[in-house]
Amino acid sequence: MFLNYMEEKNLNRLALVGTNSQGKSYMIAQEFKGAKGKKAILVTNEVKADENLKNSTDTSTLITWLNSLLDNTNAKKALQDEIDKVDLSSINDNSFLNVSLNNNLESYKGIISANIETDSNQWRKPGSGEKFLGQLLLISKILEDNKDDTYEYLVIDEPEQHLHPSLYIKVAKILNKISKQGIKVIIATHSPIITQYFIDDTIEICKVVNGTCNFLPSFNELIQLSQDFDCYKNESLKLKDYKAIEGKFELYFKNFVFPILLKSLFCNYMILGEGAIERKIFELYLLKYGSNFEKNDIDYAIVDGKIFFPIVISALKKLGIKILTLYDLDAENQSEHSYLNKTIEDLSDKVISFKPKIENYLNITKEMCNDKFRGLVILMSEFYLDDNDKLIELLNYINQKLEELKQ
Repeated sequence: MFLNYMEEKNLNRLALVGTNSQGKSYMIAQEFKGAKGKKAILVTNEVKADENLKNSTDTSTLITWLNSLLDNTNAKKALQDEIDKVDLSSINDNSFLNVSLNNNLESYKGIISANIETDSNQWRKPGSGEKFLGQLLLISKILEDNKDDTYEYLVIDEPEQHLHPSLYIKVAKILNKISKQGIKVIIATHSPIITQYFIDDTIEICKVVNGTCNFLPSFNELIQLSQDFDCYKNESLKLKDYKAIEGKFELYFKNFVFPILLKSLFCNYMILGEGAIERKIFELYLLKYGSNFEKNDIDYAIVDGKIFFPIVISALKKLGIKILTLYDLDAENQSEHSYLNKTIEDLSDKVISFKPKIENYLNITKEMCNDKFRGLVILMSEFYLDDNDKLIELLNYINQKLEELKQ
């Protein structure tokens, strides 16, 4: 399955993503059997990561590596002399962790174990996430040496397990670095952040749906697809927001559209809106209805400017995501808004439109909030606590539309 795809595309990294119970872990188990399994470091959870490194068996990753480096048939002192030659500074420098090797000759039959300490607390004892990070750093060192091509693959199922979110980017970058050492790195993950900093191109992402691999188009394909609308080609239909980034469109796509696409890969339905008031409404919707979801398969995103809706929606549709879009009709008699209104409605699976704006629907006036953004957000909280009829009606309507999408 995905290993053949990686070979065809000459890829050294792949992120398997998707919602729960879609078969990511099972697919990994099926791919790495027999000879391939012997050429892989498999980390299926924190415990397995620890087993991969500690002195439990002669075939552990750590022992295989060290036996290729050290002559540990001598006495304890000779073994220690050899251990001291192993330079781990490249993984310890500029890190709050310290990874070292222990000489356990007397009690562990000549086997060597790894020790991990942290600067994060007074006891220097690492938590689960830091322990995993230290193990990953050591694995990266092992794979740097990788004598005689002992390993070809590093496979990690849910690297975000036990990690504090602050470590996501660090782990992703270590995995990306390993992939550039000639090792094929495969992860199964539920983290958009790890995915974003792990991959270099969207073709390195596979969304797994009920055991089927759905490989993403490349960045360039998605960018080309998203620009194929008259509002980006016809000068009379371009809004000033688009003109401001037109010369930097690829950069805009990677920084502001791609994160929305990543979020969508971990759900089945997306709610899209524009601006601070919609963001707050989506948060209130999840507060009111989130506990009713059987699965965490609904997420939301804010598109910064109505002109960018076709870009985002077309890319999401390419990925097979069902979409509910909330948007303002604005000045319907103007050609640019008329075009956008129809395009958004045609692209989306369901829409909720407001004439001319959502503020009119909710009976909000400028006098009710002196500062447009902060004032509106605070006002939405007050409306929710006061069971404001129009707000509750809107939240119920959003829920109704999403239920229709699921049918």
